[in-house]
Parts: sequence; C-alpha cells; structure tokens
Amino acid sequence: MSARIRGLSDFLALVKGVKRARDGQYMALCPGHQLRCSEVVGMRPCGIARNDTGWVLRIKGKGGKAALVAISPNLVAQLQAYAYCHKLHEYDRFFPITRSQAFRIVIQAFDLAGISKPRRDGKGGLSARTVHKHHRIIFAALRYAIKHNFLVRNPAEIVDPPRPQSSEVTKLGANDVQLILDAANGTPYYAVLFTAAYTGLRRGELLGLRWCDVDLPMATLSVVQTLQVLRSGERFFKEPKTRRSRRQIALSPDLALLLTEHRLDQEDARRLLGKPLAPHDLVFSQPDGRPLRPNTLTRFFQTIAKKVGLDGVTLHSLRHAHATILLQCGVHPKVVQERLGHSSIATTLDIYSHVVPGLQESAARQFDEGLKGIPSKSEAVQVN
Repeated sequence: MSARIRGLSDFLALVKGVKRARDGQYMALCPGHQLRCSEVVGMRPCGIARNDTGWVLRIKGKGGKAALVAISPNLVAQLQAYAYCHKLHEYDRFFPITRSQAFRIVIQAFDLAGISKPRRDGKGGLSARTVHKHHRIIFAALRYAIKHNFLVRNPAEIVDPPRPQSSEVTKLGANDVQLILDAANGTPYYAVLFTAAYTGLRRGELLGLRWCDVDLPMATLSVVQTLQVLRSGERFFKEPKTRRSRRQIALSPDLALLLTEHRLDQEDARRLLGKPLAPHDLVFSQPDGRPLRPNTLTRFFQTIAKKVGLDGVTLHSLRHAHATILLQCGVHPKVVQERLGHSSIATTLDIYSHVVPGLQESAARQFDEGLKGIPSKSEAVQVN
C-alpha cells in the first residue's frame, strides 16, 4: 500500500533520490516507485481525484506512465484552498520547486496572494494572516529541501511576510448569551447552541461529537474528533488540530440534563425511522443521522443573534463568551485553557487578558491584601 503524504511541506519537498523515513523504515510513496523532482514539479490541480480507496493525486511517472499517489483529505483541502487563492487553473502546476525556480515560488506566493491584490470574489485583498500562513508553508518546504542538499539557501528568508493583526474579540456578556439561547429555544439547533455556550467547543468539535464521547452519569464529554468540510462540500472527520485539543470537559448540571433530554428525543426520532441510536452516532445531526452542515449552523446563529439585536457576532463568539464569563467569575486561567483546548496558557492569556480588564486590578488588590496579612519579620521571629 502507498503511504499518505501528510502535509504541504512533505508534498513540496519531495526530491530526486530522497526517501522518506518514518519509524526507521523507508516507505515508497506509491507501489514500487519513488517520486522524483520532475514529477513533483508536474503536479497539477486536475490530477486530484477520488476513487474507491480515497483521494489520490495523478502524476506522470517514469517513462511517461501514469501513477497514483494516495493523499489525505486534509491535504486535499489545503491544495484546493491554495489553488483557489492563487487562481490556478486545472492545468497549472502547483509548486515549481526546481533550483532555478525557487525564487519564483516565493515571488508568486506573495504576488498572487499579496494583500494589495484583489481576491477572486472581488472582496479586496487577502488577509495578512492568510499571506503569513502561505509564507510558513513555503518556508518549511524549502527548509526541507535544504536539509537534503537540494538548495543551498532558503529564498523565503529574504521575504518579510506581513505580521497578522490580532482581531478584537467580540464581547458577549452573560445577558447576551441568555438572549440568544432564549431565542433559539424550541428550534432544532437549541441543543447544539446551548452546548457551545456551556462548553466553549469549536464548531467542528461540536459537530464531530458522538454519544460514545459523552458520559452523562459522570457529566463529562471528550473531544476526540472534529468535522471538516472540503471546498467541494464533502464532509469528513479528523483528529483535533493539537494534542491539547484532545481533552475532557466537565458538564454543568444544566447541560447534563439538557443532553439527557436531547438523547431521549433523538432515540424516539430514530425509532420512528427504524434506525436505533448507536453509540457512534453524532450527538448533533440531521434527523437521519447525517452530519449537520457547518455553514447552516453558522447562518442560523447569525439570524438568531440579529433577531435579538446583536449584529456582527459569530458562532465562535459563544466560545469567547464562555471563556470571558469563566474568567470574570474568578476561574483560574489554566482551567479555562484546558476547557478551550489551547496549546498553552499563554495563548489563553493573550486572547482574553484585555477582554477582562479587571483581572490586573484584582490581582494587584489581592497582592496588597495578602502582603498586609503576612506578619512582619520582627513579629514572626520569637526572641527567647
């Protein structure tokens, strides 16, 4: 069986004579064949296809013979997004990475994906964060090529990508969250919005949640997979994006009760369809068990928010509101980080320290009170 190419860095950096090693074992990228530099250069969007075994990339192998390379759905999504942003046609090459064209890669990326260039949809240029991500992909790929003596220096080093600006977190207070939940009550999306507000889960984590991941007697849920959608509309499940994203979250009594009622309702609905509810069925799904469409959930939330007078908020705002309310209630930032699945507590503090301006004042006041409560040295030491 062929090995999967896991990311764009591996995809770009395949060079002639270099075998990929994993766990000490050399693996061919397709049966009896090693990809050469010329084959990587010739890869085009029209070569992406799907067969009975999954996604494959069609290349022109040795002697002009066609060969198929198995690729992951995640890589398909990245390649489709890259081709879309750079306005690549079906027969355009993805990444020319020969020695003479190394500079062209960087120039092309920051010319076609530059902030000053209009996007395909006509809504201005690409964001600084998008350009920055493209630069990181190219930089990592060329660094891999240097490691294997394909390049002498990394041309991406001479390019200064724009610094992504941290966007202002949309503030939703406890009253705002309650308004949204009250407006959603009685709709098919009430349970998923209630869970989002009470757990801070990301949209993909919510829609990838299964009943086997929820322990109602212990009032906990585990995040073990997320729902992802390709530009083509195909949906698939994948592991959370970081190790910290795989986590267990305690449920409040209100949420545990709601999920219990939601499960009973779902069992009744499935019984009418003649499809009993199984442990691996999704917690939030369409009546027949298919995954919910993420964009449909987002649009519903925005409609409800606008209905109660909260324009400009997104479904992700519920995640921010969950963290903000916890911090305002004095919950330790480390606990908030663990519930949100951030990679480090620094990420949590960077995002939410300015959302709760009272944290600094509270910390200073507590230190003052704590210091006054400590006996002085002369009082603490007893003289015989």
